[in-house]
Amino acid sequence: MTQSAQKILEEIKSLSPIERVELIDKIYQTFDPEIDREVESAWIEESERRISEYKKGAIKTVSAEEVFERIKKEEL
Repeated sequence: MTQSAQKILEEIKSLSPIERVELIDKIYQTFDPEIDREVESAWIEESERRISEYKKGAIKTVSAEEVFERIKKEEL
């Protein structure tokens, strides 16, 4: 990694998680500026639906630790 890229990475680490996600999205868009807006809209709708269900208590959550443990078991 170049020094310039390393410096940018260090700056990114100081951003909030939300800011980092937004930055990832912007960087991703530089690879394919013609992102399928229909797919993007569908994902927005789906994520909002999931958040709503979570807030209502209609869905069960799983901790990150449990998810990573499941992944680890599948890799073995």
